[in-house]
Amino acid sequence: MKLFRFPPLLAVALAVALPLAAARADIPPPGSGAARAPGWFVPAGLNVGGTAGLGARDSGLLLGAEISAVYLFGTPWAGIFADALYAFGEDRPRVAVGLEAGWFVFGVELGYTAELGPDGPAHGLRTGLVVTGGVLGAYVRWRHSPAIDGDDVEAGLLVKWPFQP
Repeated sequence: MKLFRFPPLLAVALAVALPLAAARADIPPPGSGAARAPGWFVPAGLNVGGTAGLGARDSGLLLGAEISAVYLFGTPWAGIFADALYAFGEDRPRVAVGLEAGWFVFGVELGYTAELGPDGPAHGLRTGLVVTGGVLGAYVRWRHSPAIDGDDVEAGLLVKWPFQP
C-alpha cells in the first residue's frame, strides 16, 4: 500500500525542522524555575514520517511513539531510546532500541531494530541523524536487516515533551 511518494515527505520534514534547529529552547531563562543542565530528561511523544524502501521494499507512512532517557551535560548530551512504529508500506510494526548522543541540536543514533511479521521478527541495525529543537525534532535513518531483501531509509518528525524526573 503506497500512501505517498517519499521525496515530498523529506522536503517537508527538512523545511519544517531545520528552522527550528536554531531555536534555543534548551536554555530556559535564569529564575524561570525551568529545568537546567546538567540533568536527566525523559522526552516522550509521537513520531510521524515516511520510509523509502530500497530493493524489494515498499515505501509508505510511518506512525508511532518514541521515548528517550537523556542526560544533558550542558551542550553535549547522551542517552538511550526506544520506539514502536507501524510501517504502512510494508503493513508491519517495527520496534527499535539503542544509544543516542549529540552536541547542541545535532545528534546521532545507533541501535537494534526488528520488523515484526508472520514469519517472526526480522532483526537488524538502524543508524541515523537527528536534529532536535526542544519539543520538535527531525530525523533521517537507515535500516538494514540481513533477513529482508532490501533496506529502508526513514525520515520524519518527532513531537516529544521533555519531562524532567
